[in-house]
Amino acid sequence: MRLREQFRSYARDVILEAGEDVLAAQGVHAARMEEVAQKARVAVGTIYNLVGDRDALVAEILRQRHEELVALLNETLEATRGLTFVAQAETCLAELLAYFRGHQRFFRMALESERGPACAHKRLAQETLAKMREIFAQLIARGIAEGVLREAVRELAPSLLMGVMREIILLDIEAQHPSTARERVAEVLAIFIQGAGAR
Repeated sequence: MRLREQFRSYARDVILEAGEDVLAAQGVHAARMEEVAQKARVAVGTIYNLVGDRDALVAEILRQRHEELVALLNETLEATRGLTFVAQAETCLAELLAYFRGHQRFFRMALESERGPACAHKRLAQETLAKMREIFAQLIARGIAEGVLREAVRELAPSLLMGVMREIILLDIEAQHPSTARERVAEVLAIFIQGAGAR
């Protein structure tokens, strides 16, 4: 039984990896399960047995990546509590950018899921955005407490910073920006703080 379960787990991981490739390249709603099966070198029936239909495949890929991303941000936020606001924000945002540089297929899938019709994976994307907004709100609160940011920006700043980072990630992926994630984020933070900074 243990060997069988190990095989099922391995096959499932291979399917998810192949699915992420095909879904990102062809679109969440246009990709065909036959092509996922071909890339994973399994039968279509194996995908249905181990993961489910296309919506289930999309949801599982996004669930895994979303959990990784939120865990990474929470761990980084906790590990940098002793730093100044600017250093903490720079580290957290650099980790975010580096994650998406390494998972470009996931970013494309997430964007398409957000724009698509109501479904399980769209709800999942919205839930993840809400969790990320909470993390960004903690960063902003830290900046306000240190006097780096104005109290008046507390409500809007988390969404503004998230929006800026989203566009930077999109631009970064499309343009293959040569700077390091930390250098890129330092530029973003400098502009953001000048706009939302204490006067």
